[in-house]
Amino acid sequence: MFDINNMKSINYNNAKIEGGGDGSYELPEITIDENGIETMNNKDLYFYINDYIENQYESDLLKKKEIPFTSNGKKRLDEYLAILAMESFSNINKDGVVVDTSNKPYNVNAVLTEGKNDSYSIFQLDTGPALPYILMAMDPKYHDKLYQSYIDGTHGQDAIKILQEDGVEEKMYAFLKDPKNIKAHLDIAATLWNEHERSENLGEDGARAWNAYKDYNNKTKSNEWNTSYENYLKQNTDIGYNYYINELQRTTQRRREDLDDLKQFINMPKLGATIEEAVSNLVEILEEASRSGQIPKKAAPTDNLKELGKMFKK
Repeated sequence: MFDINNMKSINYNNAKIEGGGDGSYELPEITIDENGIETMNNKDLYFYINDYIENQYESDLLKKKEIPFTSNGKKRLDEYLAILAMESFSNINKDGVVVDTSNKPYNVNAVLTEGKNDSYSIFQLDTGPALPYILMAMDPKYHDKLYQSYIDGTHGQDAIKILQEDGVEEKMYAFLKDPKNIKAHLDIAATLWNEHERSENLGEDGARAWNAYKDYNNKTKSNEWNTSYENYLKQNTDIGYNYYINELQRTTQRRREDLDDLKQFINMPKLGATIEEAVSNLVEILEEASRSGQIPKKAAPTDNLKELGKMFKK
């Protein structure tokens, strides 16, 4: 009789969200620890945002063409990643529960609530000041309406009216909490950066759109907090200095893990599994991969495999 314990476990709770099928750079890996805290790999995030700046970005949501996460032509991605580390520094797990463990940077479920404003996920997008841009990125029809409102100078008030429509608020929170929307989240972050970069009232510094940057530069936090910020700044500066070496190491490790998972499935019959057990195992893998975003929605061959697998699933 086949014993699943004879196999190395395939832990698909350590979900990866890769390639959405649109030709864009692979999405950052998300891992989950023993406390249920999901974090995004900072090397992956660095590479993804760098690719966004160099290859995907054309203009922000307000149709401004300034390159985000830069100042006067100088890329500030190391600073921005340090800001995000501290903004998303949280011990909230995937179920929204605050667990008794140390905070983790790049927590995809991070939430900060202060007064009437609340901010979500890696980019800590604030549903107060950033509301018009969140709605613009969330739905093309809102973008067109609010872009005209921006021209007219009423986009703040009009965004609040849209949010009060039936079901919009729930959709907005789901949109912000889903890391697979990272491209749209980056569009919002880019708009916020550019807005602050070109505004004298906002400090003429894109990084000032995030409180972690202002807190660090004004030294309003504890020495421990400032030391942590400097640590993440150094980490991301090193990623930038060793960009190509890090990219090769990162992609090689990913491919090795993917190959190991494939070998496990192929070798199941050799370990004594029946065809039904092997196919059932594949179905479970595919379902989890679809749930976690590893498989794009348009992957028709995968869908066909899933349908085939259902014939054998108990």
